[in-house]
Amino acid sequence: MNQYLLPLAVRIRGPLQLAALQSAVQALEHHYESLCTTFATVEGANVHAVQSPHAKEVNVIDMLTGDEQGVAAAARQDQTTPFDLRTESRWRASIYHISKDDHVLSIVMHYVVSDLWSINVIMNELAMFYSASMRGLDPLSQVPPVPIEYRELSLWQRQQAQVSKHHQQLSYWVAQLQTSRPAELLCDKPRPATLSGQIDTRSLKIGGPLYADLHQFCQLHGVTRFAALLAAFRVTHFRLTGQDDAIIGTVNANCDRWEVKDTTGFFVNMQCLRLTVREESFEELVQQVQAVVVASHANADVPFESVISELKNDRDLSRRPLVQLVFAMHSKPELGQLRLEGVETENFGNRELWKHSILKV
Repeated sequence: MNQYLLPLAVRIRGPLQLAALQSAVQALEHHYESLCTTFATVEGANVHAVQSPHAKEVNVIDMLTGDEQGVAAAARQDQTTPFDLRTESRWRASIYHISKDDHVLSIVMHYVVSDLWSINVIMNELAMFYSASMRGLDPLSQVPPVPIEYRELSLWQRQQAQVSKHHQQLSYWVAQLQTSRPAELLCDKPRPATLSGQIDTRSLKIGGPLYADLHQFCQLHGVTRFAALLAAFRVTHFRLTGQDDAIIGTVNANCDRWEVKDTTGFFVNMQCLRLTVREESFEELVQQVQAVVVASHANADVPFESVISELKNDRDLSRRPLVQLVFAMHSKPELGQLRLEGVETENFGNRELWKHSILKV
């Protein structure tokens, strides 16, 4: 199912050294255990197996016609082809050779081993390994060993102290959400019987005097930009729908621990923020939002799936449980970008990267 895929494509112009790129890709698989792990179901139980790292091949596809639409179509086909979780590693890399100095690199990862923050780690290390390989150095000599593997983190989470903490935090979410409703938008077309997976985005940039006013407002009221913008989003939603009590989702990267900030895995977690619009000033609403955000961070260790399971709401296949609208603010616009030494790089058809990272959680 391509809804569980995280795709990335990069246009590379200049003298790309394919052998160095191949070496860098192989080094990544040796560096991260999760990238060579397979998953299967045995007698009803989920089982994962760490395979020995092997000489991972970068698929090289000749596209010498230079047809832009043909390259885009080929990359899109690659980025929507599912993995066989039982036999394949959870990622693949392909190079589309357009001309001597023009290539497109397509990388596809499965969400079971990666999220957008993880792919940023991988892009940074791929660039580092590429530079080392160009100089004839061992790419893995450029980085220290991974402090903790993703599976080790899972084992740590099952320890008794963490289980008690999990139950305490889960009680918070149940109390917050058991009588709530997700925020929705009024639609002019009927909702399909099942989720189609089709998504789209509209971008809004805040800069210049408006950003300066936002910064000043946040300093004056002692709140974050996220809280102020989420409050504005919630007020707009209320005016459009009249829904005074609603859940808006947000995405927590869950990479605050130093052990995991430079490793790969599916750390991102959807959180449900229940926000109520009353007869109050906007400043008071912002303070409410700030308090809800702080409380959500204090209870951030509970997976979204555990909250859904505990609430036991009736499942409606035409919509996602608990969350219909997601508000996410990203302070690092360079996430997911690849910069290789000696060549020019730019994102190639990656409009869906942010959409997948938010809406596929």
